[in-house]
Amino acid sequence: MDTYAEQLVIKENTTLDTLKRVLIIAGGFILAAALFIFFSVMGLLPVGVILALGIAVGAYFLILNLGVEYEYIITEGELDVDKIVAKRTRSRLLTIKVEKFTEYGIITEAKEKDGLTVFMVNGRGYSDYYADFTHKTHGECRLIFSPDERIQSLIEPYLTINKE
Repeated sequence: MDTYAEQLVIKENTTLDTLKRVLIIAGGFILAAALFIFFSVMGLLPVGVILALGIAVGAYFLILNLGVEYEYIITEGELDVDKIVAKRTRSRLLTIKVEKFTEYGIITEAKEKDGLTVFMVNGRGYSDYYADFTHKTHGECRLIFSPDERIQSLIEPYLTINKE
């Protein structure tokens, strides 16, 4: 049976993300203004303008890089999780076979465990689920993600939990 599905979720903005944006804007404005004034006083107005514009562009790209999306791809019982930053750069965070899950369910049912590596790749608009597993590189892990109904329906046939 061929199974394949993709889901894109947008990371929720936290208070820290908002604070970072405010600090980037305020810091960029202050630095650009200071450099513009300094070079204007020195008689190098074109240099001040160029540096101020450069700082504004740099601040813009820093703010763009705070936009994060996660993509879940399930293919034949293998779950890939990618992180997409600023809708430009993609990096693979995790690849795991669903049959390796030792626990899976809605996050409110998860038991607290110490010493886990947590991959928190959830987004807004869906319920959060968890999956515990052992990874060859990261050891004992917990994936916290937000699969839609389609992704869940493709995960469930490959789960070996409660089948034994």
